[in-house]
Amino acid sequence: MRICSPHCGISPESGSGGEVYERELLKDLAGLGAECAVLLAAGKPHPERVPGLVVHPVWPPKGLRWYVTPFVWPRYIKRLWDTEPFDLLRAHSVRFVGPAALWARRRYRLPVPVVTHHHHLDPSPLNPVLERRVLAASDCVVTDSEFARRQLQAELGLGTDHVRVVYCGVGPEYAPGPRDAALARRWRLDGRRVLLSMGPLIARKNPLFLVEAFAEIQRASSQLRLRGLGHYWRDLRVGNVRLLPLLVAISVRLFNGIQWRLGGSIWPVLEPMNSDSSPHQNLGLRPGQMVRVKSKHAIAATLNRNSRNRGLGFGEDMIFYCGGSYRVAACINRIVHEGTGELLLLKTPSILLEGVTAIGGSILNPQNEFYFCREIWLDPEPAAEVSPGDRASPTAIN
Repeated sequence: MRICSPHCGISPESGSGGEVYERELLKDLAGLGAECAVLLAAGKPHPERVPGLVVHPVWPPKGLRWYVTPFVWPRYIKRLWDTEPFDLLRAHSVRFVGPAALWARRRYRLPVPVVTHHHHLDPSPLNPVLERRVLAASDCVVTDSEFARRQLQAELGLGTDHVRVVYCGVGPEYAPGPRDAALARRWRLDGRRVLLSMGPLIARKNPLFLVEAFAEIQRASSQLRLRGLGHYWRDLRVGNVRLLPLLVAISVRLFNGIQWRLGGSIWPVLEPMNSDSSPHQNLGLRPGQMVRVKSKHAIAATLNRNSRNRGLGFGEDMIFYCGGSYRVAACINRIVHEGTGELLLLKTPSILLEGVTAIGGSILNPQNEFYFCREIWLDPEPAAEVSPGDRASPTAIN
């Protein structure tokens, strides 16, 4: 795939959050085999000798204002199309690149989709006029949080069917390593947890509030007693749960407890394999792919006698999602242990699906918490072909 991406900056030395995000994203796309053609103001620094990442200098040098780019970038986009046609036109900024990308597609009748990246809305009177029109006219909008998607709907009244949430990850260079004992002694950190903040110390980021919040959470947190019943009463009293779901959940737990002691089947009833091992399948799923969750009986055939597949259990409210089609949200290789804060590396990756979260209906687990899935529980669905007539109209920017 060839990608055209007009850019404001991807300096290797930059510590700005947006610029670091874009620089690393383009490098990783190139590493996955995509050919990234970047339009960048002449003289601006950029990563050198990255296979698959080609920078095309644009005049005037040293950057452009957002209200100037619609008059400059379209002709460079057309020039690149004439020499090296691309498959996708990418706008890394709604305001700085979006209008130019949409105008170039409309003016030169380029048969390519426009994908716009969006992080959050800053207060501006132009948001309903400029941001909303660009986002509505884009074929796909990629954002990195559910908050950002909800914000678009709440503040701009924007339909979010074409908005995809792709969570930010942590690069392999930040993998945990052994602690430097001398450095820990120097800063008196022996036996203490350390919060590492990679953001700049500026007032807008409010890093001191983050430190205070973590300290307050640590003081107020305690391990939930497994057999305690007080938290059920608190949830009912403050309105976190209604009486009927609470009675259902307690009844299910009592039933399962009695059945377990008598050696009977517990709810939900599964018929796993009579084996200590469980099968594994690597589908190479990526965020954005559509998959269908297999039936309960098909999944039961992948479980060992403990109703687990390579350590991951299946059951409870998860059965309500069997047979449904969902989009892959993330592939998880590492998690943080809630009790100890330790970073755990998973031997077998787990898949998170958009919308496949705990509903708290029968076991009163935390609501909206993602369920982890194994790839062998999923069937990939063929990608839908999008015809030019199905895409958002580029004239919507007018």
